[in-house]
Amino acid sequence: MLSLMLVSIQVSSFFSSSFFLSFFPIPLFIYFTLTSFFHSFFLSYSLFLSFTLPFSFFHTTFFFLSSFLFLSSFFFSFFLSFFLSFCLFTLFFFLSLIRFLFHFFPFFLCYPFFVSFFFLFLLFLVFFFFIFLHLPFVDRSFTFHFFLSFLLFFFILFFIFLYSSFIYFYLISFILSFLCLYFFLP
Repeated sequence: MLSLMLVSIQVSSFFSSSFFLSFFPIPLFIYFTLTSFFHSFFLSYSLFLSFTLPFSFFHTTFFFLSSFLFLSSFFFSFFLSFFLSFCLFTLFFFLSLIRFLFHFFPFFLCYPFFVSFFFLFLLFLVFFFFIFLHLPFVDRSFTFHFFLSFLLFFFILFFIFLYSSFIYFYLISFILSFLCLYFFLP
């Protein structure tokens, strides 16, 4: 639930800010990384307080357990949001580049770049999640659902971006981010 909240916050903040920073992808990436850090910290800290405060007067063991829970949830959520920021940053940057090329060059010149980027990005996602699934501390069902929702999200945004105007792209992607996360994450 914490990761679901975090991912939905990050995706919505990314697309709300990307409308204003569409021509500056690197500041957008820095902004997204900083917000992922602060969101991870405050969500993990609220989880820490909710576990610690009811039992803090009785046992110190609960304090250490909740501290461990705080650290593990913080690092996992920050890692997940940082990976998501990196994927969205690369996706946004290369799609902007492809769209720029489509405006100035014929389609047959852009087609190899378009296809190679599409399959390389998918290969990167599959490779990363294959490694990520084999880590001992990872919940595999959650990661698999997250991977499927992210792939669907990627496909939808990819074609919307290529065949629609910029304003519709941001508007539809903002709505789709919540729909994909709501229906496909457990």
